[in-house]
Formats: sequence, C-alpha cells, structure tokens
Amino acid sequence: MRFLQTSLILSLLFTNIVTSDAQELTRKSTKDYNIFEKYFVLKADKETKHGQYLSYYSDYFFEDYIIEFGDYDNNLKTGNWFSFYHRDPSNFLKAAGSFVKGKKEGAWSYYYMDDSVTLYTSFGTQKTTRIIRPKKASERYQFEVSPEKYKMSSAGNYSNDAKSGIWEYYSVSGKLIHVYDHTANKLIENNHKQPDSTLIYLGGLDRFFNYYRAAQHDMNLQKPIAITKPTQAVYEIGNDGNYILTESFGDKSFLNHVDKIMNSIPQEWIFQDGTVKEKIQIIYTATYPKVEKKAPFSINLKFVPVIQE
Repeated sequence: MRFLQTSLILSLLFTNIVTSDAQELTRKSTKDYNIFEKYFVLKADKETKHGQYLSYYSDYFFEDYIIEFGDYDNNLKTGNWFSFYHRDPSNFLKAAGSFVKGKKEGAWSYYYMDDSVTLYTSFGTQKTTRIIRPKKASERYQFEVSPEKYKMSSAGNYSNDAKSGIWEYYSVSGKLIHVYDHTANKLIENNHKQPDSTLIYLGGLDRFFNYYRAAQHDMNLQKPIAITKPTQAVYEIGNDGNYILTESFGDKSFLNHVDKIMNSIPQEWIFQDGTVKEKIQIIYTATYPKVEKKAPFSINLKFVPVIQE
C-alpha cells in the first residue's frame, strides 16, 4: 500500500486546484509574528473563509516556509490539504490528504521531519518547497515540492475524521514496523519485536519522538520559557493508551508547555498481547538553573514493571 499512497499524494501535490463557486470573494491577509496567512473570504461575510488558503512562516532571511495549503468551503476545509514542517529548514511535507465538510476522509499519508540539517546552517538552501505567488489578486497561489527525500511515517484511510481500516507504520529508515487495523483495533503485523516490553507505540519510538520534535519546533515561534524553579512533569500511559498526568511540580509556564506537547502526540500506544505487564512513564525535567548551550528541558521514557497482585 505504501507506494500506492506515495504516488497518490505526490500526484495530488501537482493537481491541487479547486474551483470556487460563483460567490463573490475577496482576498484577505493576516500576520501574527512571522506567520502569514493568505486566503479568500466571502464579500458578503468577511469572516467566512471560502476558496484557497495558504499559511507560511517567514524567517529573518525572508525565506518562506509553507505551513498549510488547501481550500475552504464556507469555513470548512475541503478537498486536498497539505501541511508542512515549517520550522524544519527543509520544509518537508508533514501530512497530505483530503477533507470533506471539515473532516478527514479517504487516503492520508504522514511524513518524518528532516533531521539532516539545522536552521543555523541552511539559510534556506535545503528547502524542498517553493511558493509561486499569483500575478493578480483574484488568482490562486501555487507551490512546488521536491519530494525525493521524504520519509513516510504512516499511511491509511480516514472515515468521518477517524482512522479506519488498515494503516501502515514505518521507521525513519523506511522499515515497515507495524500494520494495524483501526476498525478492529487489532495489530495485524509487528516487525519490531520488543521482548522486554509489552507496550509499544505504533511506528516505534522514531515516530513518537518525531511528534515531540515537531511540537518543540512549532513552539519555538512562541515566547521562550522562563524557568524560575526546579520543575518536572510525569505522565503515564493508561490501559486505554491515553496520557495521564500523575505528578507535576514547579514552574507553571513549563508545565503548560509540556501539556501542549503531549496533546500534539497521538495516543497510539498498544499492548502487544493485550496484557498490562508494565507502564511507561514519560518524564519531562526542566534545566534549572539555566545552562548555556543546553536544552531547557529533557524528556525520558521509563519502563516500569507492573506488580501483579
């Protein structure tokens, strides 16, 4: 299924043209810090998005990195949509698929960030995207991509905004790790055995940490965290795969930052044999006092055996 999905998504990249109906539209632009939005609204209601939408991040060197690209129909996402890692210097594709009346529907593919370059060494030279601006205000934006280095993390189908049927999950090296039936809630194939662990993350820890890194990159656009005291947050994975905050203390801004990260990571932990034999603690520890050239906090995954009574 992987190569079929890849061909489908790449073909969508070059045919993402939705024809708006006869309603009169006007273009609108917004700016929030270094994030720009370009989209159409109804002339009769300038709060209603209708037609093409583009958002992008512009860095200090005036390089533009696509965030999202697609179409709206009366404020609801419709047709083909593409999101990108806008804080990744390569601006890799993050996800691609279709919406129907604001809900994900049909084939979707997700991709890994590019970890081969840094923002400080690329200056836009590693970008795989290019925005093509329209010559007239009434015309659409276009974009070009160079997908040769894209690495798929997962692919499958949505039905009414929920994952449906068979999904495939890959490591960052391209190895098929898991095949999971989201309709039957059943692990079909497991090519990454973890003999010391009954609890696994679909796609492996490559995929888990990719979401973590992406959230960190996105939040770098916001005001830096000022950590004022020793701080830590501990989450556990519940029997249903959901995240549970079990312990926290310290700086509130740090704890809010961590909570946003956890909310961005899909809750896709499963038990290999359906038996709860261990729990995972996800521990975030702030660096306090601040140390130059050291990350403001660290993350650690700790596997703890469950004592059977």
